[in-house]
Amino acid sequence: MLKKITLISCLTVLTATALADTAPTYAGDDGISGYYVGLSAGYALNHFSSDNSFFGNNNLWQAHNQHDGGFTGRLSGGYNFNEYFGVEVAYDYLPSSKATLSNGHGSSSVSSYDLDAMLVGRVPFVNNFDFFVKAGMAYISSEIDSTDYAKSYAQIYRPAFAIGWDYRINTSFMVNVQWLHTLGDGNAYNGGAQQGQVTNGGSFTKIPPFDTFTGGVVYRF
Repeated sequence: MLKKITLISCLTVLTATALADTAPTYAGDDGISGYYVGLSAGYALNHFSSDNSFFGNNNLWQAHNQHDGGFTGRLSGGYNFNEYFGVEVAYDYLPSSKATLSNGHGSSSVSSYDLDAMLVGRVPFVNNFDFFVKAGMAYISSEIDSTDYAKSYAQIYRPAFAIGWDYRINTSFMVNVQWLHTLGDGNAYNGGAQQGQVTNGGSFTKIPPFDTFTGGVVYRF
């Protein structure tokens, strides 16, 4: 699976590079300022811990035999004020986490996505390479579906940050690689005045941190 995902990411970058050869260039353009959209794909990890239950303090929900990694996709859009600073919003599709539960209580899966808004800082390097850092907040939504219990949902706002490299092919196209980390919360909701929210099923106490590793293409308008 990891080899297939890596191949998809490489093909995305190579296709973008080939298409970019026909894009127009403009004299005096810094090649990055203005509005843009991006599409990335790669591999993500959901860091559920077997030491924490999915719901409340009910130890029956402690998970075992977990499978937490898989395909991720990111759709982003933003605005670069100049070659050093910008803003970005994005939607991240995240892989499901699956587990068998203790004491014979069946199996469970948790599917998630996040919406994030970030400030972007760049450091231009030679030959059209840029190093970038992103920091902001992510809205994480998780759904848990179990064979023995009612489906439940949980949402929370958590900090997120990313680092990576851009390569400016021309004034319209860039390709990039990125590592994104979204913080989780082991006590997203426990029936008290917590930051998270849950419906249909009690206290959802484990929204995990996420790590995504992606490669993609950016088109600048």
